[in-house]
Amino acid sequence: MNSSLISIVINAYNAQAALERQLAHWAGFAPEVRARLEVVIVDDGSAQPLFVEPGKLPQGLRFTLARIEEDIAWNMPGARNLGALLARGPFLLMHDIDHFLSGDGVALLQSHLHQLSAKTLYNFPRELDGERINPPVNCFLCSRDGFWQVGGYDEDFAGAYGHEDGYFLRQWRERVGDMLMLTDLHWEVQPRFATQHLSRDTTRNSALYRQKVATPPAPASTRLRFPWTVQVLAS
Repeated sequence: MNSSLISIVINAYNAQAALERQLAHWAGFAPEVRARLEVVIVDDGSAQPLFVEPGKLPQGLRFTLARIEEDIAWNMPGARNLGALLARGPFLLMHDIDHFLSGDGVALLQSHLHQLSAKTLYNFPRELDGERINPPVNCFLCSRDGFWQVGGYDEDFAGAYGHEDGYFLRQWRERVGDMLMLTDLHWEVQPRFATQHLSRDTTRNSALYRQKVATPPAPASTRLRFPWTVQVLAS
């Protein structure tokens, strides 16, 4: 494991244009920032597999593209677990495909990496069209060790919408440590991307969440319940 590396982990579904915006964003980072950055993209069963055209991969960026070969509705838990499994850095920067952290923001994190606690989950304010909006619950920086101390995301929530992030954060507080908002940098949403044509009914997952918090913590459930492939585009 490279102790100076930050691993960006993004799960994406039917989001080729959004991926290309991220590639252009990372290409604008300073070379020394890209040299200490890894990106792991997990294609969560998109109808048309996500791809990176030759010549569009930013120079010097470690980049892995994985694909879940089964289209499981709302399988963010499994996609995030796969991304964390493939990541090599000690800290994971997990965020949505439409959230951006500036090159200066990433550089600031890199310069203070040795001061970050493996027991703290970090989040940042968020801006949309220049205005502050509620910080996201599913975009954060945490240690790779802490992620697996929680047990990763609970894949019992896959297949229906909602509550997987809230349960992960609850488990982080119970099993690992604190959460802290860093206000010296912020997420920028540009433009906003939302998964289409899937039900956002939370009835099933709301009941599942209540059931899980009402019972003693169980051993980590089976992870990566699907076939997957991986392509390392730059190492």
